[in-house]
Parts: sequence; C-alpha cells; structure tokens
Amino acid sequence: MNSNIVKSMVKLGGEAQVDPENSIINGVDKNTKIWALKKVKTIQPIVENTVKSLAELDIIKYIRITGDSIQASSELGGNKLKVPITKSFHPTVVGIQLIYDYEFKVMQIMEINSAIKGWGEKMVIASIKNIPKDWEVALVFDWSDGFWDKMEQKYNHVRWLRI
Repeated sequence: MNSNIVKSMVKLGGEAQVDPENSIINGVDKNTKIWALKKVKTIQPIVENTVKSLAELDIIKYIRITGDSIQASSELGGNKLKVPITKSFHPTVVGIQLIYDYEFKVMQIMEINSAIKGWGEKMVIASIKNIPKDWEVALVFDWSDGFWDKMEQKYNHVRWLRI
C-alpha cells in the first residue's frame, strides 16, 4: 500500500480500513472513511488522485479501493461486508463506481447515482479531472436521458467511449 496513503491499518473483516486519526490521505476531510482491500499492495497514482478529488466532495462519506476500482458514496450498504452504495436509481444515495484498466488506459464509469441534483456532475468532474491525456473514459450503460451527452460536450478534453 502506498505509504503516502496508508500508514497504519486497522483490520476489519476481509478488508483493511484506514484509521482516520493516523493515516488519512493528506488534505482529505477526516469525515471521509477510506479503506482498501487487504490484497491491495500499491495504489496507482490515478486512483490516489481520484480518491482525493472524490473525498473533497462534502456528500461523499465512504470510499473503498480495490485493485482496479473505486466505490465512493454517501451511504453504506450490505449485510456482513459494508460497501459504499453506487446503485443506479437508489432513492437516497449519491455515489459512483469507477473501474480502471491500466493496460488499455481506460476508466469505466460503471455506476453513478445522484439522488440530489447537481452531485452527479460534481462526481464526474472529480473522476475525470485527474485522467491522463492518453486515457479514455468508458460509459458502460447510459440510462441518463441526456446527462452523458451533456458531460461529453462540456468536458470534451476527455476521450469518451460508449460501450
């Protein structure tokens, strides 16, 4: 695990959770809980920067990092294993799930939900502002009724893929 991100870990089930008192990412709100799967040994710079950007959003309270993804949300869900909720059409959640393909340099926006108007675009901005120029952003599903068309037009410096 990148020492700039995690200095001490507290074990939590099958995952390791960042201790907010000792190992918060520099400049990240202490109210944002950030943790990573135990199998994550290093965090790629694109993931680290995106986590920092998402954590700056007041509404994002939970961020989970896996080897190739980020889940960030205003709420947790699940029975045994608590994970940030990113499910589309959820009535109360603001959340996003990003999946990274380092070999092909693609960031997939797998799920996004904004129960509160305006937070969807803010999550998109936080997610794409650190994308290297040689990366692409893939949209797996588009049930947005025009949201992604607006994002593509407004943020045309990013290479967008529709899958």
